[in-house]
Amino acid sequence: MFEEFIKSRRQGISPQSIRFYKTCLLPFLRAYPLTNQGINAFLASRKCVNGKHAYYRAIRALCNWAVKDGQLTENPLVKVNVPQVKKRILPSLTNEQVEYVITQAKDFKSRRDNCH
Repeated sequence: MFEEFIKSRRQGISPQSIRFYKTCLLPFLRAYPLTNQGINAFLASRKCVNGKHAYYRAIRALCNWAVKDGQLTENPLVKVNVPQVKKRILPSLTNEQVEYVITQAKDFKSRRDNCH
C-alpha cells in the first residue's frame, strides 16, 4: 500500500517528503491495521507529544488517498481525535537586548541590515 501511495503523490515530490512519509507511515503500516483503533493505538504508542501530530498528518494523507482510490469505503480518521500541539512560548527580548541588536546592525554596510 505504501508504494502505491507514494506513486500517487504529485509529480516532483521532494525526497524530504518521501522521507517524511517513510518515517511516519512505515512503522504504522507494519504493526497496526488501518482502522480507527489501529490509528489510536499507534498514536498512543508515540512518546513525543508534538511529534504525534506529524504522524497524524501522514496517516491523514494516506487515509484520504485510500478512500479516493477505493481501498477504503470510509475514512477511519472520522473516529480519531487530532493530537494537540503544545505551543511553546519563547522568551521575549529585553529593551537592552533590542538596543544591542540595533547597534550591532548599524555596523553593517547593508541597507537591509540597518532597517529597523
